[in-house]
Amino acid sequence: MDLRKYKLYILDYDGCLIDSLPMWRDSASSYIRYLGYTPKEDLDERIPIFTDLYCAELIKEEYHLPMTIDEIMKGIDEYVDYMYPRVPLKKGSLDILSKLKSLNKIIVVLSASGNHILDLSMRALGIKEYFNDVISVYNHKTLSKGNGSAMEYVRLKYNISKEDILMIDDSLSNVIGAKEYGIDCISIYDEYSSKNKEEMLKSNSMAYMKMEELAKVL
Repeated sequence: MDLRKYKLYILDYDGCLIDSLPMWRDSASSYIRYLGYTPKEDLDERIPIFTDLYCAELIKEEYHLPMTIDEIMKGIDEYVDYMYPRVPLKKGSLDILSKLKSLNKIIVVLSASGNHILDLSMRALGIKEYFNDVISVYNHKTLSKGNGSAMEYVRLKYNISKEDILMIDDSLSNVIGAKEYGIDCISIYDEYSSKNKEEMLKSNSMAYMKMEELAKVL
């Protein structure tokens, strides 16, 4: 398995390059603690999308917050801006970026997170210079990794054939999307996104490993 033969590398960000899924998973309860309240045990289970209107309405009603819905949503955004840049890189991520950069490969981040927080994180970690491009499917509403449209967007932008692209991702839906689109993919172990999905990740990618393991074979 020659992982250096590709010209363009598409890397996921959350759960792949950085260890952010614990933050997103527990974000609602963490925010309530940040405000000085004790969160209910099932709060994070009931708020799978942290920054949406439902979250703000639920928090205001259950915790009787002395703020408007708009103020709560703004406060959530400010909390994310505060916490996200503090999330560390996964072990092995910097080695992978350094190796790819030294080989003059095209490195593209394709992420579900917004451009704003991606920029905050990359600047805080000092890694922005490693990437040729940072593309947020959150900000590009017509793009999806699950149906391959995001990968096609990248391929056309750089005018590269599918066989010259390697995708590195921890999400099963994205891994399956890469397989169906027709590009090679390495699926990455993550304690949270990989739970109960290990066999599916293995069967739908060319290899399944931790970032630190990938750094050793790249």
